[in-house]
Amino acid sequence: MTTKLLIVEDHPIYAEALQLAVTTSMDNTSVTCAYTIAEALRVLAGSQRFDLALLDLWLPDSQSLTGLLELRVCFPNLPVIVVSASDHDSLVHASLLCGAAGFVSKAESKKVLVEAIHSVLAGDQVIPGGSSGLQTELSPNLDGAIRKVMSLSRQELRVLKLIHQGYLNKQIAHELEITESTAKAHSSQVLKKLDVINRTAAAIEIAKLDLRSIVGLLETGIYQTDPSAIGFSEDPA
Repeated sequence: MTTKLLIVEDHPIYAEALQLAVTTSMDNTSVTCAYTIAEALRVLAGSQRFDLALLDLWLPDSQSLTGLLELRVCFPNLPVIVVSASDHDSLVHASLLCGAAGFVSKAESKKVLVEAIHSVLAGDQVIPGGSSGLQTELSPNLDGAIRKVMSLSRQELRVLKLIHQGYLNKQIAHELEITESTAKAHSSQVLKKLDVINRTAAAIEIAKLDLRSIVGLLETGIYQTDPSAIGFSEDPA
């Protein structure tokens, strides 16, 4: 039986290196590459069924952890190994909390990567050597944001991403090809699940998942979001 892997990596050279590492070390393995979360979701929604995904957290169309969250919400049965240039304990913890089955640093050898793939396919969880994984404490803001976003359905997560981009309900309805009343209902449910009162507050919650901004602060457990830096309408319409 052929093992089918999906690599989600926006740097073509590194994606090719990952593909070569896998195909030269694992028999009966096919690899497909996607360069954005949107492309990965299209591939996964097709007729081909994948056994595992290798995911880079920083992609053009995802806010780091939001890409992982979207894959987990949309395809909860697909094991995902995060392959990242940063392997700080707090980043490992956040990734595992978001549902990653494993975490491998880009600084590791091909042997470590392949062993991680085999372990995850066997049902085990993989964390970097020396990492405390889920035993690491995150800042309360980040931990809470992850848990709230994980409670959203697939459609609600799509709505949240559009809210984060400043879309109003009419625009969300057009983008998702649903009625405006349905978009409004989804938006209300998103605000309820995030325990916030308006769209700006919802945007702040998802901004907490942008590790591009906070990875340098994770060591101290300090995270602050400046609401004035996010320009969203308070109008619920």
